[in-house]
Amino acid sequence: MQKFGIKNLAPLSFFNCVTSEPPTVMFAITRKHDDSKKDTLINIENEKDFVINHVTKDIFPKVYDASAEMSSSEDEFDVVGLNALPSIKVKAPRVKESPIHIECELYNSMEVGDGKYGSATIIVGKVVYMHIDESLYENGMLNTKSITTISRLGNMSYGYAEHKFDIEKDTWNVSKW
Repeated sequence: MQKFGIKNLAPLSFFNCVTSEPPTVMFAITRKHDDSKKDTLINIENEKDFVINHVTKDIFPKVYDASAEMSSSEDEFDVVGLNALPSIKVKAPRVKESPIHIECELYNSMEVGDGKYGSATIIVGKVVYMHIDESLYENGMLNTKSITTISRLGNMSYGYAEHKFDIEKDTWNVSKW
C-alpha cells in the first residue's frame, strides 16, 4: 500500500520458499520499461512489508489484468475488480478472493543487474502470518488436491496441478528429517 492509501497489486509469476527457520519466501521484481522501479518495490522498500496472495484459476483473469503498468495514482484493486481485506500483522492488504495469504515483513533485498529494464531486485520476506481458507481443509488436514494455485510454466503458458499425489518418506529420509 502506498503512503496515500492507494492499493497496489503485483502479479508476480514466481515466488519460492527459502528457509523454514526463520520461515522466508523470495521473489524478484523487475524494472519498468523506462528503467524506473515498480510501485510494488517502492512500497516494500518504504513500508517494509507485503502479502503474497495465491492466485487461483477463478481469479486469474483479474490478477493478470493487474500486470499492466498502471499509474501509481490508480487503485489497482478497483481497476481490476478485486477486493481488499486488512491483514493481521502487516499494513499491506490481502486479496479477499484469494484462498491463501502469506503476510511478510521485508527480511532482505538484493539488486541484480545494472538498474535498467531487465534488471531486478530480489526480495526476501519473513513470513509473520498465514491465512488458509477453511474450505481447503478436510477432516482437519489441508487437502492439497483442492488447491488450484496458478503457476507460470514459461513464456505465456500457465497451469495448475490437477493430478497431485503424496509419497511416504523412506527410512533414510525419516531418520534425516
